[in-house]
Formats: sequence, structure tokens, C-alpha cells
Amino acid sequence: KTYGEAALEYSMITIAERLVGEGEGQVAVHSESAFPVAAVAAALMASYPDIVDVLIGSFNKSCSQTVPTYVSCDVVLWWCQCLEQ
Repeated sequence: KTYGEAALEYSMITIAERLVGEGEGQVAVHSESAFPVAAVAAALMASYPDIVDVLIGSFNKSCSQTVPTYVSCDVVLWWCQCLEQ
């Protein structure tokens, strides 16, 4: 990696962590501030598509429910059969 690539990656990680931190701190106290934070995140993702995966990773690190987990049909059927017994 070149110095510029490493600096860009560091910047994206830092920005993503700061946005998630705003969500955990400021938005938790004042929910109306979620919209400006979301607007900044959306503008960044529109301008720099590479930051999308970094943001998703930061959100998932903070709250694992932000990335959906899909359960196969076999597991659901097995669970329903267990409940019937």
C-alpha cells in the first residue's frame, strides 16, 4: 500500500467510528440529532462509496443487530417441530 491508500483507509475508519460514536452518545440523549448525523453519513456514502462497508462494519461492531442474519428454512422447520412437541 502507498502512504495515500493507508491514509485514506485510516480516515474512513476514523470517520465511521466517530459517526457510530455520535449515534451511541448524542443521538441516544437527543433523538432529533439522528437526522443530521444520518445526513452526513448518507452524503459521505454518496461521495465515497468505499466507506459504505467500513460504516456497516462499525455499526455491526457496535450493535450486531444492524446486519441481518438469515436462518435457513431447515432450521425454522426444526424449531417449529420442537415447539409442537
